[in-house]
Amino acid sequence: MSGLTSRVSRFASSLRKSSSRFTSPLSPKSAAKLNHFHSEPERPCVRQGALIVPSLATKVLVEVISRGLTQDDGGREKVKKSVSSSDAQRMEEGVKSHAGAGFQRIADDNDSVASSVGRSVAKQEQVFQLQLELERQKQRLSDIQTMGAIIASILDTDRVMSVMMDMTLRAVSGEVGAIFLEEDGALRTKIAWGVDEALLDQLYVAEETTLLASYTENDGNNLVNGSGIAPGAAVRVNSLLSAPIISRKGKYGMVVALNKEHGQQFDIADKEVLEALNHFLSVAIENSRLLDEALQKQRMEQELSIARQVQETILPDAALSHPGVEIGVVYAAAREVGGDFYEIIPLPSNKFMVILGDVSNKGVGSALVMSACAGIIKSLLRYEPEMAVAELAGRLNDTLSEGIIKDRPMFATIWFGKFDMQNGTLCYCNGGHVPALHYSSATGAIAELAKGGTIVGQFEGLRFTDEEVSILPDDTITVFSDGITESESKTGELFGRERTKEFVLRRSKDAPQAFCNSLRSSINSFIRGAEADIQDDFTVMQIRVKRLLTDDSRGGV
Repeated sequence: MSGLTSRVSRFASSLRKSSSRFTSPLSPKSAAKLNHFHSEPERPCVRQGALIVPSLATKVLVEVISRGLTQDDGGREKVKKSVSSSDAQRMEEGVKSHAGAGFQRIADDNDSVASSVGRSVAKQEQVFQLQLELERQKQRLSDIQTMGAIIASILDTDRVMSVMMDMTLRAVSGEVGAIFLEEDGALRTKIAWGVDEALLDQLYVAEETTLLASYTENDGNNLVNGSGIAPGAAVRVNSLLSAPIISRKGKYGMVVALNKEHGQQFDIADKEVLEALNHFLSVAIENSRLLDEALQKQRMEQELSIARQVQETILPDAALSHPGVEIGVVYAAAREVGGDFYEIIPLPSNKFMVILGDVSNKGVGSALVMSACAGIIKSLLRYEPEMAVAELAGRLNDTLSEGIIKDRPMFATIWFGKFDMQNGTLCYCNGGHVPALHYSSATGAIAELAKGGTIVGQFEGLRFTDEEVSILPDDTITVFSDGITESESKTGELFGRERTKEFVLRRSKDAPQAFCNSLRSSINSFIRGAEADIQDDFTVMQIRVKRLLTDDSRGGV
């Protein structure tokens, strides 16, 4: 029994020490609960919040045993009688079991709390990383928006290319890059930073597909990492990123970035950034081209205004007339400014010169050529009024070829006719123009006045020929531009020379002005429903001989 007493005493002492580490001063409410335990059956442990307190029954039992072991022999006898050896052993084992279970629950609870705290910390760390990534993406989008606003605000194509290249390489951390634009159906390098244009032709995005070929196959959408991008090249290219410049109107070109910094590789996020920047670039290109078109249209309008003013100074501003003849004329430009011109120049000895011409092209250039033609002809005739018509055509041709038109793709076609109203003759020269028509009142026949030479103003040194025909009262000379014979119907049929001759015969009795007005109406009916762009300037002049003159009643130029 003494051995049992010793073991129980040592265990009780150990239990008190353990209990002191896991208990705390009890609140009044907890103390009341403990007082209640005196009347309750013995329990292994009482849970107080997060603290484990040994049951009151166990404490009492330990105290009784301890006191019984220190009492006199009579007391020890009582204890001996009341507690047998096997009962004491079972009591000791029970106390150990109850205390151990309590301590295990403390450890389990601590593990559960630690696990819960760990999961909470992991979730908080995940939330923090997501918030951090969200802030990075917001900043990235803000940067892209700022870059895009700058790019889209630039209206000069060359300047916007430089800004775009700089911002692209900054945004995707590329080392070098290039921008290609479509011009005349081909992809051409507009800017290349840090990369030779020859290398760009050697880049591969697949085994048999070059970078430039991919623009046709997949619009230039490429994200390639590896060593096969530039096989055989002297420089190393291990990462390639490209994206097309696309708008609703179509493709404009492609932007390329090579070799990400610090040996890294381009990824999907870089591609998305490049595509976003390309959207702003396409807007800038469209704005630049719209501005160019607006400026070009403005320049054209200014040129047309100048050309119109020039043409107004060339064309006669009053009804044409000359003694012995009746003259009618109708002029209608197909556009704002036409290429046709005409003039009546009086000469000494009852003579006058008729000029009707057509200058190729339109605008200020053609207007200046028309003005030059009229000025040169008048100047030559002023100083040499008796100059032969063929010589006049030749000298005009040389002056235009050598000093005005030169190597420009322009020329003029001119019909020259000198009327001698005293002798009843017409000397003419046709410089590549539509032949005039001579209606003979005596025979009722029509003859084409076609002799002369080729176009005027392109080939210096050409020689022209002229021809003289007789004219009588009631004869008519009809001169016109190719805008009449080449007028096209909606079915594609031309008005032509034969139809023009028939019209002259049919209206041979009309007054010249009435004839010209009637021909204009007939042409309008013929081309009704046809496209306006296929029509040319319309000019027709008819001279009817009324009488021959016998005296020099009219002076020179």
